[in-house]
Amino acid sequence: MIVRVKEFEIICNFILDKKRRGWQIKYLKDNIFQIKSNQFMSDEKIILEMNKHYRFIKRCLSIQKPINYEKAIHVFGLEYELIITKSNYDGLLLLDDKAMLYTKNDTDEYNKKIVLDFYQKLLEEYILSVFDTCKYRCNIKDDIKIEYKNVKTYYGECYTKEKKIVFQKQLAKYDKNYILSVIYHELAHFYYKRHDDAFYNYLETLFPNYKRIQSNLRKTKYNDTY
Repeated sequence: MIVRVKEFEIICNFILDKKRRGWQIKYLKDNIFQIKSNQFMSDEKIILEMNKHYRFIKRCLSIQKPINYEKAIHVFGLEYELIITKSNYDGLLLLDDKAMLYTKNDTDEYNKKIVLDFYQKLLEEYILSVFDTCKYRCNIKDDIKIEYKNVKTYYGECYTKEKKIVFQKQLAKYDKNYILSVIYHELAHFYYKRHDDAFYNYLETLFPNYKRIQSNLRKTKYNDTY
């Protein structure tokens, strides 16, 4: 799972080991950590414990040499080296830490469209998997139309009269927790039109740590190829 620990986004793998005593956090490589425990740990417990060990995580990550790819994209908060290959078909495939972009017409505009279509497909799949639960928690029973656009001025926009929400395609670049905060933000507009105290108090109740998560989202800037 991806865990946000202050300014760091890390991958934390949990292993249940009933033979060991207590539990242990271990640094593996890159931004990957491992927790071993003799008892099952929920996602919430893992997030809590990792945040308690911020100094250890910072020390581990500070010894890394930054990877500077010539071309790169991000998917759900993780960076992938972008490899562009001329091909008889168009598509994008993630393989380990590589994003393999196959293109019939190797121009920036053409390749950008392939990447944006890929972002939209991933974003659609993720939002589809969580949207009904989000609506249920907001007590919204009406059908809501969802659209995706290539925009830079907003992550999401709500049209309450049309019962429609528009999401930025590039939102697929960000950690899923950030995407959830955007979904709840737009759904909250079905109750509160303005960004006032009532709006944000409702969101904090609905999605704890909403303000912090949104603040981190807005601070996260990717210098991606597309």
